Amino acid sequence: MIDFFNNTFYLNTSSSSYIMKILPDGILVHKYYGKRIKEQNMDFYNLYKQFDYTAVYKVNGEITTMDALPFEFPTTGRGDYRNSAIVVSGTSGRTTNDFRYSFHRIFEGAAELNGLPHLDCNTENVQTLEIILQDIVTKAEVHLFYSVFEDVDVISRNTVIVNKSESNINVSKCASMSLDFEFSDFDMISLYGRWANERSVERIPLRHGQNIISSTRGASGHHSNPFIALARKNANEDYGEVYGAALIYSGDFEIGVDVGQFDNARLFAGINHETFSWELKPNESFVSPQAVLTFSDSGIGKMSRNFHKMCRKHLGECSKNLPHPVVLNLWEAFYFDLSEEKVLETIKNASKMGVDTVVIDDGWFGKRKNELVSMGDWYINVERFPNGFHRIIRECKNNGLKLGLWFEPEMIGKESDFIKEHPEWFVKLNEIEPIVSRGEYVLDLCQDEIINFVFDSMSGILKKYEISYLKWDMNRNITDMGSLSLQSNCQNEFSHRYMLGLYKLIGKIKKEFPHIYIEGSAGGGGRFDFGMLYYMPQIWCSDNSDAISRLDIQFGTSMVYPPETISSHVSAIPNHQTNRVTSFNSRGNVAQMFALGYELNPNIINESAMESIFQQIEKHRELEKWIFEGDFYRLTDFDDEYCAWQIVSKDMKKSVVVFVVKLTKAKRIGQYVRLKGLQSDKVYKIKQYDLSLTGDLIMNAGLPIIKQLDDFESLFFELSTE
Repeated sequence: MIDFFNNTFYLNTSSSSYIMKILPDGILVHKYYGKRIKEQNMDFYNLYKQFDYTAVYKVNGEITTMDALPFEFPTTGRGDYRNSAIVVSGTSGRTTNDFRYSFHRIFEGAAELNGLPHLDCNTENVQTLEIILQDIVTKAEVHLFYSVFEDVDVISRNTVIVNKSESNINVSKCASMSLDFEFSDFDMISLYGRWANERSVERIPLRHGQNIISSTRGASGHHSNPFIALARKNANEDYGEVYGAALIYSGDFEIGVDVGQFDNARLFAGINHETFSWELKPNESFVSPQAVLTFSDSGIGKMSRNFHKMCRKHLGECSKNLPHPVVLNLWEAFYFDLSEEKVLETIKNASKMGVDTVVIDDGWFGKRKNELVSMGDWYINVERFPNGFHRIIRECKNNGLKLGLWFEPEMIGKESDFIKEHPEWFVKLNEIEPIVSRGEYVLDLCQDEIINFVFDSMSGILKKYEISYLKWDMNRNITDMGSLSLQSNCQNEFSHRYMLGLYKLIGKIKKEFPHIYIEGSAGGGGRFDFGMLYYMPQIWCSDNSDAISRLDIQFGTSMVYPPETISSHVSAIPNHQTNRVTSFNSRGNVAQMFALGYELNPNIINESAMESIFQQIEKHRELEKWIFEGDFYRLTDFDDEYCAWQIVSKDMKKSVVVFVVKLTKAKRIGQYVRLKGLQSDKVYKIKQYDLSLTGDLIMNAGLPIIKQLDDFESLFFELSTE
């Protein structure tokens, strides 16, 4: 997987090669990343003939310029005017750096990042390359880690900076990865959005200069996602070269591409340098988050499936393949109007639905009656629940159900009891009145004392009652960034220290309560990233539960994240966010291939709807045995008038397809949808049509849509060779 000869590093996955070379002057340059090739001398590549007469540089006697060199980890101040990967200053305060090769080592297993989520360390068939570069100016060392996950076509990268000088240094920028291309004829694909409309797909041509997506919100955010893909102009779902890059991180980030004067492109990813700096004392080190790279020579779809396989096989909780509970969440059923009697009645009716778990959402604690009151007072509201949760848990057991609870551990209410005791524990500036959002402040998770207090508060509830499911929410972003615990010269460390504190808190909860299944949420999908999926095997996809809105949201989310991580609920009609009315059939079909759940009041639905829910869940349990290991295919584009997606089993013997009309003008008959991933020479029986067709016919001529569909109606198909 990893080899080194002729001063050249060769990193090979099953389908790709990543190649670097050490130049005679110690500069580490990038040679190639793409379809797997044989190891060979590549010195005739990157001839560096292009030059800018204002900044001439010589390599092996050839005139060139730093702006033409494909640096593997570029710096600033020495003639490369493109985006730098690192900025370090020493006692002089100057930010010019010049990192040269020092040594390297290759070891079995993957790199370990203490305190940060990362891909599996102790896994077979993985090798890691560590390259150490040293700065001539500050004596700082940069350790570049490349872990090759050959089986899933992914290379993980991260950076460790070590202060080898005798005085303090300041790190004001540290990318997790940088990757230079000799060309820039790419489209950039990213996922943008806002609350209730997350992860919409955007594809735009690269332009000269900076092309960046980022967050400074203290969370990865609703508005962007820590992922981009670079697709060749002719690339689509099934054809062409595509490079994917994502961060295993949940805080302030930046991912982008810098197109230089010679039409070369530099891809970079890491912590957002606008809200970052880090002071290192002698011999101290800083560890960056992990980035993951994958290459596909078969379009966007293969890139997605590579990320899906990586997540399933090598990412924390997701790799455990835990059976996900089908939950009934009570938020849209009652909002804040909760009571013990209402929950008891709901449990009896929920048992008829076939769900596994009833989740009590916001409103169960303190004096909570709306979003402005009592956040952080993690004790049971005895006016609403005079018996605590004892009667409720007994009723759950009597009906074969489990109980789940909602928490928002990172927040503190302005009118809470908690804040009166600890007014210094939330994020604020002394010089200005802090911003209040949703009646909440953000707790300062830079401080161990606060982390331990929140842990103890949550543990008190989780130890006293048999809670099997925890919904972890974050409903506001961070403002007034800074910590009273940090010195003035270290305030820009806050954002990253907050994330380290959050990961530490979640890790403590996971260790103390390993049996509790945790679902992530952040005002819906405001923190849907690999960092959270390391700890939580599924994430609430969006607060918008409308099935038709979810088509685009789930389409974009599937670009990076596997379907079983995408929490998708069937909700009541008219939908509470869009007021749209859709059939139970369509609502169920849109959610069926994902982490299915329900967001409605079973006490007021009729027997026909109850029977529909029961059948949906039965079908889901029958299918999930193989669909959550299968290959996911998008059969339509994100801006098409209808939506269709497909999952094919590992052995290619089974497949399911959902077809949904998105727009009124799409009402038509005689539509054909070409399926993917089937065995060409096998005959597949299509259950819904009582029809048998060969795989090559279904994939090339298409699956016929022979039914006239109404607005927002859908079809669900099951195919099998058995």
